[in-house]
Amino acid sequence: MDFENGWIDVVRQVQWVPGHGWCFKLPKHQKVRRAPMSWVLADVLRLHMGQFPPVEVMLPFYNPFAKPGKEFKDRVVRLMFYTPQLKVVSSKVFNADIWKPALVEAGVIPDTPGPGDTKYMASPENGVRMLRHIGATRWIKSGESPVDVADWLGHENPLITFERYVHGQNGAGDLGSRAVDAFLSATLRRATLSH
Repeated sequence: MDFENGWIDVVRQVQWVPGHGWCFKLPKHQKVRRAPMSWVLADVLRLHMGQFPPVEVMLPFYNPFAKPGKEFKDRVVRLMFYTPQLKVVSSKVFNADIWKPALVEAGVIPDTPGPGDTKYMASPENGVRMLRHIGATRWIKSGESPVDVADWLGHENPLITFERYVHGQNGAGDLGSRAVDAFLSATLRRATLSH
């Protein structure tokens, strides 16, 4: 995290690898990326780190493209989110044990048990992944380029970003009309001055 300049570098993820347990691994599509970090988020993360300092955790780093027998190499990484036993927190556990109870407490979802061992009814529209959607739509609505947003999200193709996050808006066309007006006015002015 680059708190000074407001960026988060996504350089690894934690993933369960059958037969090996939790491992560090490159992000999806083997793509390291950088995304902007809001100043509010930076402040919240600083507060969290003050109360729960990051700890060093050693796990194998899994490289599925390495030569056989060399796919795993132990690596020590400082983690911000971990269990009291200094174990990693999977997205599944975070979603079930922290995120969903917080949504119930905030009144966003009902405290309704799900099927089997599931504590809460499935609500994909309110899952942790929704934070990604909120970030992407806010970036685009604020005027950030969908191509940059695609890069920040790690999409292989910007068309994925366009399909999921770029939608028409009220008042659409005003900016475009003003840009065309400015271009035509400047062009007509130059044409008038040259004659």
